[in-house]
Amino acid sequence: MEGRYFLNVAGFGYDVAVIEDTKKVGWLSGSILYVYCALRQVRTFPGFSVEMEVDGESRGRRDLLMLVLSNGAIFGGGFRVAPGASPSDGTLDSLGFHNMGAWKRLKLMAQLRRGTHERAPETERTPGRVFRLRFDSPPTYETDGEWNQAASAELEISLLPAALHVLVA
Repeated sequence: MEGRYFLNVAGFGYDVAVIEDTKKVGWLSGSILYVYCALRQVRTFPGFSVEMEVDGESRGRRDLLMLVLSNGAIFGGGFRVAPGASPSDGTLDSLGFHNMGAWKRLKLMAQLRRGTHERAPETERTPGRVFRLRFDSPPTYETDGEWNQAASAELEISLLPAALHVLVA
């Protein structure tokens, strides 16, 4: 995406807001900093709108809390964001979390921690190889936890199958 490679996840929305919020809190550090900022953002993050196309097929516009394109099952310190994702299956798993109120967000975060969120009606999983996303303005996003500012409101994220060769001894 935009010339950046990622191994595990690319995220938009809530997870990026948490990363941004950590830069505003100087009196905490480590994992408690992320928990604190995640709880702050549960209440205040407004959500975002995105139009999505997967493998050339339009999926329409959605009002989301968070969108994660995942190659692996776990992100952000143990959250099982994409329990069925595998780096060797030739697809990325898109997890869209519909925008909702704070109480439902808290419940969904607990489900996300356990990896049971895919059963929730507010969650939508879509596997694919090429994703085209159209935002209202260039979004901020994260790739494997690193913050980025998009150059355009339209992004293409594509999978490079079998691009990484790993030697296990």
